[in-house]
Amino acid sequence: MKLKNDFYQVKSYEIKEDELESIVSLNGNHPIFCAHFPGNPITPGVLLLHIASELLEEYICKKMRLDTAVSIKFRKPVLPFMEPNYIFRKINVIDDKLRVNVSIEVEGEQYVKMSLIYGLMK
Repeated sequence: MKLKNDFYQVKSYEIKEDELESIVSLNGNHPIFCAHFPGNPITPGVLLLHIASELLEEYICKKMRLDTAVSIKFRKPVLPFMEPNYIFRKINVIDDKLRVNVSIEVEGEQYVKMSLIYGLMK
């Protein structure tokens, strides 16, 4: 299921020397926020992970599947009207495995930190 252009919009996409940065705008009016949580909506962690996967898949132009979430640390809740910056670092492909570190930041402050391993689909 694609979340792009429904749950979030890509505002900017920048490829730097050894990292990728993408700022997204969350759709604060999306129905998921009515359930998670009424009166105090936060972005579900699984959707933050899914957004990261979609952005990365678009960057490498290959289908992939998440094999291992080595670590995921939620430091602060990402709220529906924020514009989080996804920063992908240490993007390495070895033996059909893509390893990446992802930081989700808002105004330079880290909200989520992930270390992920994907299997590349053929």
